[in-house]
Amino acid sequence: MSLPWFPLYANDLALSTATMTPSCLGSYIRLLCYAWSAGGIPNDYEICSRIAVGMTPSEWNEIRSRFELVAEPDSAVEKLINPRMERERQRTAIIRESRKRAAERTNAKRWGVGERVGDRHGEQVAERSYPHSHTHTDQSVHTVGQRIGDRTPHDAAAQLQRIAKEAGDGRRA
Repeated sequence: MSLPWFPLYANDLALSTATMTPSCLGSYIRLLCYAWSAGGIPNDYEICSRIAVGMTPSEWNEIRSRFELVAEPDSAVEKLINPRMERERQRTAIIRESRKRAAERTNAKRWGVGERVGDRHGEQVAERSYPHSHTHTDQSVHTVGQRIGDRTPHDAAAQLQRIAKEAGDGRRA
């Protein structure tokens, strides 16, 4: 599966395409996007011109020099690949696989090996095995109302009377 994004290094692109016309650069970027999704571009000017929306033969010659011709191992179809893009594709695949293994290790520590705790909708499908000494459903936790239940309810009028009485006695609160 191809990712919907690819690494694009702005400095490298700007320096390597500085002599391209704006339309040639646009065609090149469209072909790079196509190559990322399809694994390469066809070795055919007419098809690439449609992908790149009206690329001229001189633009094709400039862009074509940045791609290498490879043959599909299982067919006689030839395609063009961008060597830098293929290196980035491999690097990205290695990073993704590394992160996937790291997430699996973290999940195994947190939830136990092979234990599936919840599905994608949040429905519990297994007992949680928290490594913590508490659970999220601790019954000793009370609501705010339960914690302050023994206090008298706030009565603004009574409080004002108390303040006025204390002020009349010469005391300040």
